[in-house]
Amino acid sequence: MNGDYETDLQEVLHAVDYAEVFVIFFPLLRKSLIIDTRYDMENPPMVRLMPQVSSPQERYRVVRRLRPHFPRLEQMPTIPWYKYVRSLYSMGVVDRIRSRLAQLGDQESVAALDRAADELLRLERLEMASMIKGDNYRTIWPRER
Repeated sequence: MNGDYETDLQEVLHAVDYAEVFVIFFPLLRKSLIIDTRYDMENPPMVRLMPQVSSPQERYRVVRRLRPHFPRLEQMPTIPWYKYVRSLYSMGVVDRIRSRLAQLGDQESVAALDRAADELLRLERLEMASMIKGDNYRTIWPRER
């Protein structure tokens, strides 16, 4: 899974530090982690783990539906994460997101990040077990009986 895919860590961290809204999506898990740092008195920052969508335009529509009280987004960096989920921790991405959310003063969004990251780890373990067992995968070599 950590294969040949390059991840520009500096680009990822730049999005974490400066984008109002950014998405990290996990193709193998078919999930997207949406971080929306915009907030006002009634609406805290949002951290949400959601199903992957088919296009960036669809993701814009989803965010707009979830957060209609905020202005339309000019941009929303979308980062494909082909590495193991735990590499988000080892590469410092989760800590950087946690720091950004903590600076906003909303501890619930920090807790939501922790729950979402835990769920991603759980889903990854299940997916890896499915791969090993051949569940929902076509194997190259047939199982010997």
